Amino acid sequence: MKSLTVEICVGTGCCLLGSQDLLDAVETLPEDKRKQIDLSEASCLKGCRKGPSVRIADDVLSGMTPDKLLE
Repeated sequence: MKSLTVEICVGTGCCLLGSQDLLDAVETLPEDKRKQIDLSEASCLKGCRKGPSVRIADDVLSGMTPDKLLE
């Protein structure tokens, strides 16, 4: 099975707006789902004012919350 690439911005703006909560949320997933995600941190996804930002596959999504991310 192909893994889903998820990058979470940990730049200053996104960090202040909750990117650590997003990283923590992914870590709470059951192990079988967690293994399907290639998770990494990004230094900037160019959405600082609308953060926290996440790139899933090639789509950058801003204003992400843990609940939205887990959907």
